[in-house]
Amino acid sequence: MTDYDLMGTRVFGSKDLIDTLRAAPDIETLDWHRLRLRPPAPPRAPSRLELRVQKIMAEQDAANAQKPADTEKDTKDVWI
Repeated sequence: MTDYDLMGTRVFGSKDLIDTLRAAPDIETLDWHRLRLRPPAPPRAPSRLELRVQKIMAEQDAANAQKPADTEKDTKDVWI
């Protein structure tokens, strides 16, 4: 599989394919490794809004868990 842009072509494949390409005299190859320029930021504490939303969601989940499951509904959908 290949992927290309104006700088060159990136090749994905088996080790044999890559070794064959590297050994070809008419093809210039290089190894590309992504570098992380800075370490990842430490995780931040959730905001007050995020905490409030989590609390509301937990309360709704708890309320829904206490309700008996309706197997048959008394209402019908009506399209107007």
